[in-house]
Amino acid sequence: LLLTLLVPAHAGDDPVLDAVVAEVERSAELRLPDNTPPHHVIARARSGWAGYANARMGALTWTSLSPVEDLAVEVRAGTPDFDSSGLGTHWLDTGFSRAGLPDVPTVRAVREVVWRELDEQYKAAVENLGRKTGAKDQLKLDDDREGNWQANIEPVTSITRRELIMPDVATLEAQVRALSARMRSQGLQDGNVSISSWDGHYYVITSDGTRIVQPSRSTTITMRVEIRADDDEVLGLTDVIAVADGDPMPSDAALAARVDLLMATAQAWAAAEPLDAPWYGPVLLEGEAAADFAEDSLSQEISGTPEPAEWQRWTQKARPEPVDYAEPGTRLLPRGWTVTDDPQRSLGHACCLAFDAEGAPSQPVRVIEDGVVVAHLMSRTPNEHFSETNGHARSTRDNNRSMARPSHVVVEPARAVSKAALWRTARKQAKAQGLDRVLVVRDRSGLAFWRTLDGDEIPVRGFDSDELDARAARGMTVAGPSSTHMMGQSTMYTVPDMLIANVAVVPDEPSPEPRTRRVSPLAGK
Repeated sequence: LLLTLLVPAHAGDDPVLDAVVAEVERSAELRLPDNTPPHHVIARARSGWAGYANARMGALTWTSLSPVEDLAVEVRAGTPDFDSSGLGTHWLDTGFSRAGLPDVPTVRAVREVVWRELDEQYKAAVENLGRKTGAKDQLKLDDDREGNWQANIEPVTSITRRELIMPDVATLEAQVRALSARMRSQGLQDGNVSISSWDGHYYVITSDGTRIVQPSRSTTITMRVEIRADDDEVLGLTDVIAVADGDPMPSDAALAARVDLLMATAQAWAAAEPLDAPWYGPVLLEGEAAADFAEDSLSQEISGTPEPAEWQRWTQKARPEPVDYAEPGTRLLPRGWTVTDDPQRSLGHACCLAFDAEGAPSQPVRVIEDGVVVAHLMSRTPNEHFSETNGHARSTRDNNRSMARPSHVVVEPARAVSKAALWRTARKQAKAQGLDRVLVVRDRSGLAFWRTLDGDEIPVRGFDSDELDARAARGMTVAGPSSTHMMGQSTMYTVPDMLIANVAVVPDEPSPEPRTRRVSPLAGK
């Protein structure tokens, strides 16, 4: 063992904070023979309560109330110019790990867990540094390239606590039962509702002196239905409602209306005619569909943390990381369009934090100017173009270093028009191409509409809007009103409705075999 007996610590107002700080400070004593101590250590923790309930078609299937105490550590061996990060895979110990903390977080109990994780991950980081040194030629690393880590940021101290509220599981159970019961006798193949509620504190402690404690409270309601069409195609449709800290919970009537809308959309999808041939023409993306297209087109392009190179253990070789971000100067949008990511815009939502996962203050970044990439969202891991963090690091779930990710992305067109003016432009484009209709997509359900030049709408299905070519964004001619949408639980997008002049939409491949329908022996009796 690299550390000897634990030194008793006085428990203050926050045993998790006291324990993690003590062990991170003592990580400076970690040292293997012929090696230096870690050049940087980060420990992140969550401490609080989580309640969960799930029901299917009115029947309660799962419920729980439990303390949530977990830990993530990042240990970097070497130097900021050349450290142990950037090489590995999720199954390879590289200095990053996750672990649970004791349900009763006393100082001594927490310190034992943190000590064990830091001890093990320091040794793993030293081993990975050796692999990386040996694979330097394979990775084509030069001595004068940008370093692996930005060391020169000011430490932050921001400690805010509040009294925790334990989730009321009985209320959650009643809500999921009532909401999922509405899904019975609606022609659905399956339907369930789950609600998870969390209240606790989030910690970021670093070896350079950062001490952050932030309260965190959220509720997530997930409603999912599954329906089968007459041609045996199956649609699974999900609606997620994320209630941020300070936001009021939707009323029971409002939640019931969302369930009814979800079912109506699924039923309309099942009744719609499938797309029977490729479509080449104007596509109008409205609301959530515009946000989904922007997310698919931009999120990876503007996130600047390089992917870690893969270490292939069976060949003892390294495969260099792919470059997923767009090079500065790349045109992604039409002239006059701008994109800004602002983590401060929606504080309290899961997308936005005052400080990122590496302890850096978050800040707004204009990533696209006049349609061209001018900056990246950055963590403290540099890339070949940008070397400084702008507070966008988010922890990952695959035992790897933090990565830069979007928070609240705001897409602003050069000029926005009304919905009526947007439709008039779409009609003109359809006529100019000899077409009698426009394809209108409003959400991610797989249900769209043919809108004839007279304004009538005909439901259509059988394609995936996620497959729209991101390069089509450069062909947008006009934009409509803007709206804000939470994409999953981690990113928010404020985007205008978008009219793409000409894009190819290809029908989905049909299922290879019709699914066997089971008929109850009691049917008809």
